[in-house]
Amino acid sequence: MRNAVPDMREGLMEAAAMEANIMKALAESNAQPLTVQIILSEHRSIRTALDAIVDAVQAPTKGKPTTFDLPGVRALLAYLDGFPDQVHHPKEDQTLFALLEQHDPEGGDYLQALRREHTYGSEAMRALQAQAEALATGKRAMVEQFSQALRAYDTFYRAHMYLEEEVLIPRALNILSREQWAESDAAFASNLDPGRGGENTLEFAAQLRDALARLQRMSG
Repeated sequence: MRNAVPDMREGLMEAAAMEANIMKALAESNAQPLTVQIILSEHRSIRTALDAIVDAVQAPTKGKPTTFDLPGVRALLAYLDGFPDQVHHPKEDQTLFALLEQHDPEGGDYLQALRREHTYGSEAMRALQAQAEALATGKRAMVEQFSQALRAYDTFYRAHMYLEEEVLIPRALNILSREQWAESDAAFASNLDPGRGGENTLEFAAQLRDALARLQRMSG
């Protein structure tokens, strides 16, 4: 049992190195810049978490029970709070958005809107986490209120990701040079390197896998 944690961490480190090598190979091919690949991959992970939590907390209807896996819901909320704030948004704000602010002077309005959405999303998610604690009562009104707030957040964040994918990324691909993309790719790649903070990324990936597995077990 005492070797379980080191063994797990070694496995995560090996997985990180493998993922970093895959990402590097993709970046060196004629595919999209590594920055874009990572953003799209992380968006897929966030959508997976959103799908799972919305399914787990269906708005209660008359005659149906209001019970669900509260620990699983808490785990997904923690992921949706921590992963965007600690891993996803900082790379966008500090690297890609910063480069575009330098080289796309006409794009200031949409970049500022995206930054504001990052801040709003963090605040909204923390409000949801606080609201979720009332779910333990099992009261239908509390569950309905939380479910409505969750659906509003889900709609907001999907719209945010759509704006990044359909406006930000195409604009960046047209504006940034090969050298500027290389600068962005290097910063984004640091999240995949266990020696430069990549452990955090893998810990969140494990957190999401565990939460999804728990919900699957409880629903099965």
